[in-house]
Formats: sequence, C-alpha cells, structure tokens
Amino acid sequence: MASVPYSLPVTVGTVLLFVLGVVVFVIGLLVSIGLHELGHLAFAKLFNVKVTQYSLGFGKTIWSFRRGETEYGLRPILLGGYISMVGMLKPRASGREITNTGMYSAFVQDARAASAEQIAESGGDDSRAFYRLTPWKRIIVMVAGPAMNLVIGIVLFGVLLVGFGAPTTTFTSSVDCVLPTSARTTCTDGDAVSPAKQAGLRSGDVVLSVGGVRNPTITQVSDTFQRSAGKAVPVVVERDGTERTLRVTPVLATRDVYDADGTVAENSDGTTKTQRVGVVGVSIGQTLVRQSPAAVLPATGAQIGASAHLIIDLPQRLVAVWNAAFGSQARSQDSPVSVGRSGRSRR
Repeated sequence: MASVPYSLPVTVGTVLLFVLGVVVFVIGLLVSIGLHELGHLAFAKLFNVKVTQYSLGFGKTIWSFRRGETEYGLRPILLGGYISMVGMLKPRASGREITNTGMYSAFVQDARAASAEQIAESGGDDSRAFYRLTPWKRIIVMVAGPAMNLVIGIVLFGVLLVGFGAPTTTFTSSVDCVLPTSARTTCTDGDAVSPAKQAGLRSGDVVLSVGGVRNPTITQVSDTFQRSAGKAVPVVVERDGTERTLRVTPVLATRDVYDADGTVAENSDGTTKTQRVGVVGVSIGQTLVRQSPAAVLPATGAQIGASAHLIIDLPQRLVAVWNAAFGSQARSQDSPVSVGRSGRSRR
C-alpha cells in the first residue's frame, strides 16, 4: 500500500495570518518608499526645483491625483519609486561634437535629450531646472532620500527599545538550596543553602555583567557558572533602577547532560549521562527591558555596523560556499562511483 506524505493542516487562521503578513509587508514597503522619495521631494521643492511627478512603484499608473504642478501616483511594480525633476542633466553645449559613441555615452545623451524635452514642455524656461542648483544644494536633494530612511530606522528602534524593550538576560527564578542531582526538584532540611541566596540574587535581577563580560547571553552566564565551581564570580545586576555588584561562588553538583535537541543524553548502557559542574541555584532567561532614549542611537549604529560587516564579508562567504560545493577538496572526499550494466560498482 502506497504511503501518503503527511502535511500540516492549513487552517483559516493560518491563511488569514499569512494574508495579514503580506498586507503589513506591502504597507511597510510603501511607507518606506514613500518617505524615501518624500525626502527628495521636500528639498527639491524647498530649493524651488520644478517637480512634475511623485510615484510609488513603476509601470502604468493605477491611481493618481494632481496638486499644483506635481502629479502624485501609485504604480503596480513596488520595487521602488521616483520623483521627476525638470532638468536633471544640463544640455550639451551647442557646437560641441560627440567624441565617444559607446553605450555609456549613448545613455547619457538619451538622458540629456529627455531632460531637454522636459524643459521644452515647461515652455523652455529652465530657471527652475535641477542642474541650475548650486552643487551643495544638488547634493542635499540627492542625499535627502537615504537620510529619510536613516530617520525611519532611528524612529523604529526608538519605538522598539523605549516602548517595548530589548531582550535582556535576567535571573527569572531562584531556589533556596543546592539540589544534589537533577532528579531532585525540592529542597530538604539537609540541603546546603544555594549560592544564589547567599549572594543575594533575586528573581527579576537584570544581568549587566558576569565574570567581567558585559551584557552576557544566557549561554555565557551558564557556562561561566558551570566552570567556576569554588571560585567567586563577580556579578553586576540592575534591581529597581540601581546597579548592584554581588559575588557568587558556585558549588560542585551532579547534573544531567542534554543533547542539542534538548533531550537528556544517555550512556551506551542506557543510563542517564551526567557531569559534575558548578551550580548557583538560579534560573536564567530573557525578558524585555525598556531602554532609555539615550540607547537608541548606539543601537542604531551597532545595527548599521553589523549590516556593513555582513555586506563586506558577503564575497568571502560566497567563495567559501563555492569551494565547499564545487572545490577540489569536496570532489576528492566524495569520489564519483558509477554503476555498470552488470550492477557492479566501478571507479
């Protein structure tokens, strides 16, 4: 009997969430494009450049209206937008011969011809042409679009960090004793007082640093405690808006070993695999902690830096992927094997 592949059930809620996600993405894209082009438009009009079109998207106009001398429209291909300014390129000086007939030169000449047509359609008056602006004004008009995107990023980071908060490592709960093994879940009278309680750690403390590591991750905090049995570890936490420096000395205890998928690891004989590590008696998690407005600009700068590093490293990553997939080393490790008609393998 043929097996039927299992597929996840598609519910009405799943479809609605997908449609909602698409709608939110399109609206966000339109807002981003619109504000980008609005930056160009605002400074062009400020410097008295004649702007004939403001468009979101490319292709045939779906909807538009005119206000003053500018037509504002929406087009179906949402891969960008543009504003049309009269006289983007200065006309070629009369009597000057064209010496370069390459593709780039033809492109420039076509652009100059289109710019000249715009001026002609405006009655031949080029007093409000873009090329009439001083160089610094032209630079401002062109940079205003990307600058608007930067402002959008800062505003969004501000809303997220100040309004909702940033994921921050915190101590979510603590116990009063040191449980000797993972099998025990409750304290008894004979159990030693936990290092967390002795040091004064409390549930809800925001972890600022552990062992000198600032803003540590959950893994970094856990690893530091596990390898520091018997050693005093400096821990800086924030509680009720005040920084506190505490010293925690993990004690050695037996704990279960977990596999990468979160299941308890087993020995070859089927028994639970354990290890002796330092424990503190506190649970570590993440909560959203609202940040001050002063943290917005550094967070934006860090994100821009991370994006820049990703772009810089992209060529090297692509080379590594190519070498891994098609390099000589991969071929040498997996020698091709073909099967002849007799069914025997041959090299």
